[in-house]
Amino acid sequence: MDRAWLVTRFADIEFDVRVAIGEQNDCYVDVEAYRTHAWGDGREYQRADSDTSPDCTPDLARARRYLHGSVKWDGCSNLHLDEQDEAMLHFCGRKEARNIGELLARIYDLAHDVLPRPDW
Repeated sequence: MDRAWLVTRFADIEFDVRVAIGEQNDCYVDVEAYRTHAWGDGREYQRADSDTSPDCTPDLARARRYLHGSVKWDGCSNLHLDEQDEAMLHFCGRKEARNIGELLARIYDLAHDVLPRPDW
């Protein structure tokens, strides 16, 4: 089954988030988040197969995923921080650290909007 992914850009916290109804049923959504870098006129992402930084691509399909997982109808979530598989989480100050908390809150907001029967 080919699912429709909704991509939402959050320029203020420098992340794009994709959500789609789960593959097995509509009781959960799958989520993916990508850190964005604004270079020149467009939005770019760190290239998934790169060993240097920055090494950016405008193509989301070739981007390094920051996190992925799912949020269920009852508000429970399972999230994996892919970024930590590459290295320790790195923040350039308090604002970037706070953005991660805001990212998680917005993932919940998107899940609530997409799920047919959220119960939280």
